Amino acid sequence: PEEFRAAIVDFKKAAELDPNYGRAYAALAATYWESYTRYWGLAMGIGQHVHDAQYEAKQSLVKAMRNPTPLAHKVASAMLVQAQQQQEAIVEAKLAIAADPNDADGYIALARALSFAGRSGEALEAVDRAMRLNPHYPSEYEYQRGLAQFGLNRIQDATASLERAVALNHEDYWSQRLLLSTYGLLGRRDDATRLASALTTTLKDYRDPLSV
Repeated sequence: PEEFRAAIVDFKKAAELDPNYGRAYAALAATYWESYTRYWGLAMGIGQHVHDAQYEAKQSLVKAMRNPTPLAHKVASAMLVQAQQQQEAIVEAKLAIAADPNDADGYIALARALSFAGRSGEALEAVDRAMRLNPHYPSEYEYQRGLAQFGLNRIQDATASLERAVALNHEDYWSQRLLLSTYGLLGRRDDATRLASALTTTLKDYRDPLSV
């Protein structure tokens, strides 16, 4: 959260220096959105409610779309997935890829949208493409691979992917949440109990109690 807070200051300064710099607004939108999905908003001092970070993300994206960049399309895709508008999310992800075919994150955005559209096989192909483009990938890539494998009912494979995601980032809430499901399906009760305890602690630290 501390580094996200510092990043927001810099991105705002960049936007002030050049109000037409679309990537600065896109980066602001991405940072606010990530803060919202991680429940970091209050820890970062963004408003008084967990949804204030979401509001700031949407406002920044509106400005970013005046001069759209691949990053703006990726953030738009993520927001549309959350709004359960999967087909529109796929369109935005494909626009990001069209603008920069070598950007691995564009394929991850597409994988996310495809998974939630029930197209897990295509999602897995998109993740594989992203991992080839960026072999030094962050934890989200393994999460998206695990999500696609989960959708294909490949629970053992999904568990392995999600465990790698958590190993890359011990604070990866979304990977932990899905991993908890796979542990339950596999009957790994002790692992599930341990992980559930860790998740409870994470949410207690970051989530707005008024939103629960």
